[in-house]
Amino acid sequence: ANCSECLIMDIPEKMQGVMVKNGAGTAQDMFLDSVDVPSITPSQILVKISATAINRADTLQRQGKYPVPAGATKIMGLEFAGTVASLGSECSKYKVGDRVFGLLGGGGYAEYVAVEEGHVLPIPDEVTDVTAAGFPEGYITAFQALFWIGGISTTDRDANAKKMVLIHAGASGVSTSGIQLCKLAGVGTIITTAGSKEKLEMTKKLGADFAINYKEEDFAARVAEITEGKGVSVLIDYIGQSYWKKNLDSIGLDGKIVILGFLSGPVLPEGSSIAPILRKRVTITGSTLRSRSDQYKTDLIKDLWEFAGKAFSHGCLRVIIHKELPLSEVCESHRMMEANE
Repeated sequence: ANCSECLIMDIPEKMQGVMVKNGAGTAQDMFLDSVDVPSITPSQILVKISATAINRADTLQRQGKYPVPAGATKIMGLEFAGTVASLGSECSKYKVGDRVFGLLGGGGYAEYVAVEEGHVLPIPDEVTDVTAAGFPEGYITAFQALFWIGGISTTDRDANAKKMVLIHAGASGVSTSGIQLCKLAGVGTIITTAGSKEKLEMTKKLGADFAINYKEEDFAARVAEITEGKGVSVLIDYIGQSYWKKNLDSIGLDGKIVILGFLSGPVLPEGSSIAPILRKRVTITGSTLRSRSDQYKTDLIKDLWEFAGKAFSHGCLRVIIHKELPLSEVCESHRMMEANE
């Protein structure tokens, strides 16, 4: 780090970071390279990374389908855990050596990362670095979608008890986080979809009241049955095109659909009707987190931690870890993610 305004400990000039050959490619095109340790601004801290996590967005970035925000590092990795190595002159919440975890615009697949102090949280004593590294992207994204956009309350449990929520891709990182946050908030009915018995069972253990196998059932018909024809209050979707009509069938009056992805494609099926949006007074919001402003992310993280920090510290909110691998096996981690393992 070469910022003259920073409090600096012994930090190398070079580090190992994961790069992609020619800027985009397959999982096998990733490699460890020697790169500069990032400099920090007065509002940032430098963290020596002990653990990071793999997200679907990483695989899209690697393929060249998820552009890096202006000014952000090209190194992948949206979350981390580690220890504070140095502090910008405006930073006062932490000291060198503190265990921290947080949200990134990129840079987690490396030995060091520069991060805004407001995007960092203290790792509770009871929580391991590996568990902490898997918390930020899933929980922050789910909290934003369900609470800030979807309208679930952090304080009004009586209002939440009247809500019914449908979360697709129930075994994904964002969805497993969302199920648990809904349960913590006292949401009345939590419905998820997934494609295997094992995944369905896991979502129910995390708090889902109903788990629908989308490969075996028409999820819209099942939602109508569960909600007695009323539809759900909030619906979280990552699938897009192939779920469009069934999502509109599943949403209730004045319901909110939050679109976080379009794995089946962004172009709507021929003959799609927008009439249900008008008839049901549906609000549809698309959202990404990475491109939001630093202040937005700071406020969002603060709000989430005030609501869920104690529950996470006490082990009431789980991070689902499929497998632990060294950074040198990052290619295998992407292969597993893309195979939906």
